[in-house]
Amino acid sequence: MAYKIIDRDYERCNQFIIEHAAWYCSDMVVLIGLEKDGEIIAVSGYNCFNGKSCQQHMVIKKGEYMPRNFAWFVYYYPFVQLGLTLLIGIIPEDNADIIKLAKHAGFKEQYRIDGGHPEGDLLLCTMKKDQCKPLNFKIRG
Repeated sequence: MAYKIIDRDYERCNQFIIEHAAWYCSDMVVLIGLEKDGEIIAVSGYNCFNGKSCQQHMVIKKGEYMPRNFAWFVYYYPFVQLGLTLLIGIIPEDNADIIKLAKHAGFKEQYRIDGGHPEGDLLLCTMKKDQCKPLNFKIRG
């Protein structure tokens, strides 16, 4: 099993989002994907940059998980490479897998938008750099 982080293939990453997400955002500025044996299995997207924060969006193929190296990289990019201090995630309440992943990474629910999604509420979550658990992962390779 071979994993590869792809950060220069916007079209393939964008197509993955269209095929695997219940949402589609046409204004993604940056997409970082993860391949497993040549097939994209996850994409992290970023938009709404303002110099201090941005929104992060995550799509993972059903049945797959996020390896530590990819988790580290998708948070290294905004917090270390760009020097941002806050990430914002907006998650539908029916997406239990992404909510669990976000909480595991260090996101905190700040607000619930009642009825903000066709399947219920939207959770407005944030994470500051010092709350980001994946940046503390020991990475090999």
